[in-house]
Amino acid sequence: MKIAILGTRGIPNNYGGFERCAEEVAVRLQRAGHEVVVYVPEEHPYREPFFQGVRLVRIQSYPRLTKTFSVFLYDLASLRSVERERPHVVLELGYNPSSIFFPKKRDYVLVTNMDGLEWKRSKWNRLVRIFSKLCERLAVERSDVLIADNVGIQEYLKKEYDASSTFIAYGSSLDNVFAARAPNWIPSEYHLIVARIESENNIENIIRGYVLSGSVIPLVVVGKVDHKYAIRLARHYGSAKVRFVGGIYDTPLLNLVRAKAKLYFHGHSVGGTNPSLLEAMSLGCRIVAHDNPFNKNVLGNGALYFESPENLALLIQRHENDPFSEKVVANRQVVQERYTWEKISKEYESLCINTQRPRP
Repeated sequence: MKIAILGTRGIPNNYGGFERCAEEVAVRLQRAGHEVVVYVPEEHPYREPFFQGVRLVRIQSYPRLTKTFSVFLYDLASLRSVERERPHVVLELGYNPSSIFFPKKRDYVLVTNMDGLEWKRSKWNRLVRIFSKLCERLAVERSDVLIADNVGIQEYLKKEYDASSTFIAYGSSLDNVFAARAPNWIPSEYHLIVARIESENNIENIIRGYVLSGSVIPLVVVGKVDHKYAIRLARHYGSAKVRFVGGIYDTPLLNLVRAKAKLYFHGHSVGGTNPSLLEAMSLGCRIVAHDNPFNKNVLGNGALYFESPENLALLIQRHENDPFSEKVVANRQVVQERYTWEKISKEYESLCINTQRPRP
């Protein structure tokens, strides 16, 4: 069976998220005996035609244009190229904006991973949110199969569109590699946030709760400070106690920083199974998460939950020195049982096999 994977910035993974999913799943599908092609932007730094047996199809993406137009052109060119490749199954990771180009007539099965609720993200203006919602509807209407990576997304698709979907989660690994030592700017004790600094990730609510708690243990915020909202938070709250350190893209170093934190705050709220949450679970972090169905579907009893800065302040006061032993063990067991890349890849393979249709 021939499987094409679209919608990412290519493999090998240099970004995370869907890029890691594409790499982990593609390599395993290839090893299982399938022909796999992954679409890659022309500017991707890896220049070989194959990656661990997976063929790479390079597509011009015009990076000098604005990001919006670049993504439009890349998605359009990828879908046109697929017609020439004639795969049995196309696995589209994400729908925004690619779904506006999904052909109504095709001889392959189109499987779309619906990701999170993109139209709810606060970084988008009103027009972009309307467009994103349109893309979501088109993906539901034009895809042969929908994948939801969280039960909450599955329930949303059923309620909003009366659409059935297959639950396949994002993956993680318990075999984490750590940096040899922490950098000098990391304090000996600290609480931690690792996230894009966007309002739907409840960054400000977490910081306010931390300040209200009166904790003397510093709070380290890992995330790029490169846009208005992030800059405002850094200027207003940044101090010796609340330390904005920018993004960390060295995975062994980030693993070490996560693992050594006292409390790990996870504020994501717009849906999906968040990769950084699975990584925190696999690393044994003591997690305090925003109270919403998406996080609870992943964590269950493996975390404490907050709803407001005041509620979070009380949790910090009561639990910042707790070992969370049972929750830590439970989270690692959940990752082992539900979220290994081996399991996730087999679920993708089974879906592809069961949905392919015979060629004329």
